Amino acid sequence: MDQRPLLNKNISIKDFEEFYWLKKELQDFCKSNELPTLGSKIEIANRIKSYLKTGEILKIQTRKKSNSKFDWVHSTLSRKTRITDNYRNTENVRSFFEK
Repeated sequence: MDQRPLLNKNISIKDFEEFYWLKKELQDFCKSNELPTLGSKIEIANRIKSYLKTGEILKIQTRKKSNSKFDWVHSTLSRKTRITDNYRNTENVRSFFEK
């Protein structure tokens, strides 16, 4: 098995993609290279890959704010409940589907 390389700006794209990185490791890399640290693990990894390829820092893509005020955590759900733009797979939703 190959030894895991250091995660720094000199790592090859191939090595970066072949090894498993914890989200904290990715965020630490971002901090030390002045990249944004917010987002999911996949978003951060994609930002790092882009940085390693181009040397450019990608801006964080802002998410569109939802218009719906429907409460997926507490509202009573039925077969007529419409999926809204703020849908979340909550415990309430999972319980509804199990029933």
